[in-house]
Amino acid sequence: MRRGRIFYFRKRLPKKLSNQVPNQFLCLSLRTDLPLDAVKRAAALLTVLEQMEKTHVDALIKNSLNPETAKAVLTEMLRSALEGMLQEQNQDIALSAGEVDQRIEALQEENRRLRRAARNRQWTDVEPLLRAAGDRVTLNLPSPISNDLGKRATALQH
Repeated sequence: MRRGRIFYFRKRLPKKLSNQVPNQFLCLSLRTDLPLDAVKRAAALLTVLEQMEKTHVDALIKNSLNPETAKAVLTEMLRSALEGMLQEQNQDIALSAGEVDQRIEALQEENRRLRRAARNRQWTDVEPLLRAAGDRVTLNLPSPISNDLGKRATALQH
């Protein structure tokens, strides 16, 4: 979800976690205005949430955790995961001006190559990325990749 320039992670809570009140959501700023970064961060947070959600729902069923506490714990867990992602991202080594220029040139060439491949409906360059993303969120992708999915992935890639 996007508000202004910043993207947000927004996920509806299961009824057990929302105290039977419909339309309760977890909402957290992804701290980016870049669509590709937002997609990566949201997918990672969704994976974290799905891994922990079952534990919290089980605790609610056993009455060892109330819905408000469960929501607070999940929100804090997502914040902590996002902070870890941001710290990892910020550990990149500083590049010299020449290295930055080389990186920009390489990315521009990759863009040209992806556009040529998209015109020819060749998704081999984005397929490994799609499969890796699908694996992270336990989503099985069709083989071969459909044109629509390939186009969308190519658009996100460049």
